[in-house]
Amino acid sequence: MWSLTLVLLAAVAAMYRIASLGDYPQGRYLQDPHLIQVGLAELLVLAAAVALVVPAAARAQAAMPAPPPRPQPG
Repeated sequence: MWSLTLVLLAAVAAMYRIASLGDYPQGRYLQDPHLIQVGLAELLVLAAAVALVVPAAARAQAAMPAPPPRPQPG
């Protein structure tokens, strides 16, 4: 369960980072274009972390037992 949570959190963080990278060419970020390189490096590290967690999430999901059958009314 925790690995799925981490993957979902990483997806949200990546979306936020991608959206914030769109703001870099405008305004105060023009003085320091190095910030774009740092933001892209952060995305790369985030992708590497997700690549490490996804196999554990898949194993945990496959290892979960099937839920018991629900009784049928009637």
